[in-house]
Amino acid sequence: MDSKLGADRISTDEASILYSYESNDMTYEFTNNTFKKISRLPFNRPWVDGTPFEWSRPWNHERITNEVNALKLISQRTTIPVPKIIDYGYYEDGRRYLVTELIEGVTLKDIQQLGCSKPMGQKHTLVTPCKTCSDQAYASALQFIEDHVLPQLAMLKAKERGIDGFVMPPSWLSPIMAPWKGKKSWKTLLSTNRNTLSSMAISQLITL
Repeated sequence: MDSKLGADRISTDEASILYSYESNDMTYEFTNNTFKKISRLPFNRPWVDGTPFEWSRPWNHERITNEVNALKLISQRTTIPVPKIIDYGYYEDGRRYLVTELIEGVTLKDIQQLGCSKPMGQKHTLVTPCKTCSDQAYASALQFIEDHVLPQLAMLKAKERGIDGFVMPPSWLSPIMAPWKGKKSWKTLLSTNRNTLSSMAISQLITL
């Protein structure tokens, strides 16, 4: 997509933004039915003693493109539910963006803050959090990942590394080092052990 077209389209949507926030690396914007992620440019953030420091994350903009390609791959070659891509592209200053449909739901990270989800008269407890509801939600998420997500991901095979030939380098690797070509060989291990799936990873995959 042409970067100017993308920038013009996004500017017309700014009035409908309900809320937004920033991390060191990304800007996140929400409307009634869309979610937008924008890579940030390096910025100056001096240390407490005043020493100059420029914050930047290696391949920060490429991460947006990699996420776009990953969403396309999953949606086209599996039945794993992922957000629908609405728009993506480049800004003239080098930033990249991705717009998807907004998926409504409660993440596993937040479910403990809501108390028991059963109707009155059937509630497990009247206090927050409800351990029974929380345990059931985690068990359902794990079961879905084990039965549907992991088996389909294990079936995805290609003759080249990465997605569209791009391998995301480790986060610790400096962009000024020689180009990273990845491992010379590797073996993919599929584990369905419940203990290997962190709650953070699950909460990013599943909404309830």
